[in-house]
Amino acid sequence: MSMENLYKYPCEIVPLAEEDGGGYLARFPDLPGVASDGETPEEALANGLDALKGALEAMAEWNKPIPEPGHASGRMALRLPKSLHAKLKLRAAADEVSENMTAVALIAEGLGLREGTSGQEIIKKSTGKWSGPLSRNKAGRFVAAEKKPVQRRKRKTG
Repeated sequence: MSMENLYKYPCEIVPLAEEDGGGYLARFPDLPGVASDGETPEEALANGLDALKGALEAMAEWNKPIPEPGHASGRMALRLPKSLHAKLKLRAAADEVSENMTAVALIAEGLGLREGTSGQEIIKKSTGKWSGPLSRNKAGRFVAAEKKPVQRRKRKTG
């Protein structure tokens, strides 16, 4: 397998806790269990690519199906029970944001709680940018964050 083909598989590089020895872990979501670590992200990636290459060669040798590299398009169709969809519509209307923004924020928050990060951080990691002005109000609902006017000091003249 060429190195060019290996780079088609998405790789996640995450920091390891100090109690786990520190460093970084490279893992491949398309092939659960294929991972390696290193002291730096670059070392973790190099070691991870070696592990990926070995796993794919072993799968080919044992005539196991080799999964195609996954590509997340950012689009998905989702079927919900009517009752859940109704709650989503109510939440979006109450927060004065779209159903899509509400669903993305709730999914990101759920992933963040599981991974120990905020929903905004999950969105930033996956897109490279903040998801937009979204915050929680005192009732715990998502709301579009208000833009606060910039207060400028007046210059003293004279």
